[in-house]
Amino acid sequence: MTLQPDRLRADAVPDYPAIWDAWWRSFWPRAPLSGDVSQAMSGSMQDSIGGQLGFINIHASRSGDVQIEQRITEQVASYGRQLGWIVDALDVLIRTGRPAGLAADDADALDQLTALRAEVESVKENVARDRIEPLVADIRALRRDPERNRDDLQRLRRALDGD
Repeated sequence: MTLQPDRLRADAVPDYPAIWDAWWRSFWPRAPLSGDVSQAMSGSMQDSIGGQLGFINIHASRSGDVQIEQRITEQVASYGRQLGWIVDALDVLIRTGRPAGLAADDADALDQLTALRAEVESVKENVARDRIEPLVADIRALRRDPERNRDDLQRLRRALDGD
């Protein structure tokens, strides 16, 4: 092997794509961060898009049975919805009567839950307010053809009247 003088120049620019390619091939087929992957796969692209589709997918769940956990969140309720139901139920118990003689820490825990519920409801209201302009635009679009959209417009009127 003979050294070529132009390759020894101090101002020579490295061939970064070639370096990257050589580095990548040295790990093939197990590139860095690839590790073993355990991922639920299904038969349709729609299921893939609704579930996992990305370069890196992280599962923090430590469920005993990942497939059961996935089916519950897909077929019954998301974690957020499940948590919301629990917070709502606890709020009912808190509002209907706290046990007498609660320790200060226990009373604080109930107050924290009540504050959490209020904050969640506030976020939901803010999100609803953010959707008002598009909703108004949609109503105006429906009103352009009132005969065709009569049923939908009446549903909206009933909703506004509190029905």
